[in-house]
Amino acid sequence: MSEINDVEQFWIEHRLPQEVKTLPYDKLTEEEQVIIDKINSNVELTAEEASTIKKTTAEYREILQKYDAEEIIDANKRLTESLGTEQELLDFVYNNEIPVIKMRLPINGEHKLFNFTVKPLDDSSAVEFLEQHIDIFKDLSESERIIYAKNSNGEKLSVKEQNVLDHINDKVIKTQTKSRMEKVSVFLANQLEEPKLPSVEDKIEFWSKFKFMYRMALYSKVMKELGLNEEFNTKLFQD
Repeated sequence: MSEINDVEQFWIEHRLPQEVKTLPYDKLTEEEQVIIDKINSNVELTAEEASTIKKTTAEYREILQKYDAEEIIDANKRLTESLGTEQELLDFVYNNEIPVIKMRLPINGEHKLFNFTVKPLDDSSAVEFLEQHIDIFKDLSESERIIYAKNSNGEKLSVKEQNVLDHINDKVIKTQTKSRMEKVSVFLANQLEEPKLPSVEDKIEFWSKFKFMYRMALYSKVMKELGLNEEFNTKLFQD
């Protein structure tokens, strides 16, 4: 049986407890979960257990590091952009096109397409909802935010990225109070035309019963359409 050397012991004691916090616990194997439970309880690991969890953290570290913010900022700086005209600037501000979000929902064993029409948002409401949006996702790391945004944009996720996304949704559920989640339902009721229900209260009740993951995905999409999503300032103001 192999032994744990001094370097590995230092890693186990000082780095590993932080690294396992980023792992999607409920998506791991029973063996991996047992090892994490031992780490969280300060129980000494065997060399085999240390080797197993080291491999797991390395696999997920590779996924998260792929979305390192500095790498994305560098990529944005390499974009080839053309100089806009004044007419394009005017069109950007006065474009009256009403955004429509197309969402596919699994119904009766098949995915059906639904359209949601986004209503304009005044500045005072924008400030309120932007603060709310930041508050809901404030505990996510930059790489987790990017994976969440990738999913909201309809991009295909790898198995491990999906595991991270599921972990994010679980984290959001656990960290949000009932009042904060009610604000998401209020936001959707006020900013979407559909469904056509008798009152705003009826629409709030409808959205409060909407499946959480779909509700949050739609919420993020509406925030983006209204210009309330976070963007890298380097992309907006680069030289």
